[in-house]
Amino acid sequence: MRAQEFVIEQWFKPLVAPIAKQVLPMIKKAGGAIANLSANAISQGLSAVERGGVKLLPLGENQSKIVQISGRPIVVVDVGGIPMPFYVSTGRGGKNLASNQWYPFWGIGSDGWFNKGTEEMIRSQYNNPKLKNIADVLNKNFKDVLSHVNELPNGNSAISVINGGKSPVSYKDALSNTDAFWQRMSNMSRTL
Repeated sequence: MRAQEFVIEQWFKPLVAPIAKQVLPMIKKAGGAIANLSANAISQGLSAVERGGVKLLPLGENQSKIVQISGRPIVVVDVGGIPMPFYVSTGRGGKNLASNQWYPFWGIGSDGWFNKGTEEMIRSQYNNPKLKNIADVLNKNFKDVLSHVNELPNGNSAISVINGGKSPVSYKDALSNTDAFWQRMSNMSRTL
């Protein structure tokens, strides 16, 4: 036995073992409390959003009102009977948008592509006052939801609610006629 192993076995372990038995349960309990606090914050955020006049639709198998797809939190809002999805920007999508902010989008294509307009359309909430008001309420009540994204249920089973009859296209289809795609995004915002 080397000297280092001897010191660890004979002196260090006997000193640390009694402390570890007391401290490890406290660390585990604190970790659970942190998870409960973040789940609580999400729940309180959802309640505050609905008190703010935004009607959230239940999503997916577990009927949660907030889910995540591809690391982006998503909610669907009832806008005058039209389901309108909103996502939180991660800032990694190549557009010059503020991260950790809520933006409307027009569904998810069969290839997983989030149908969104130009940077200006997105940043201006498609020049739609209803969408801007909803985004403001979401931003006020979910200030840092990205830090809790891994705790949100997977929303893949909610695609039909997220798409809400909007017939989103794949990235390839959007690129095949970008002018028509941008015009479609602009037209959709006027239907709300």
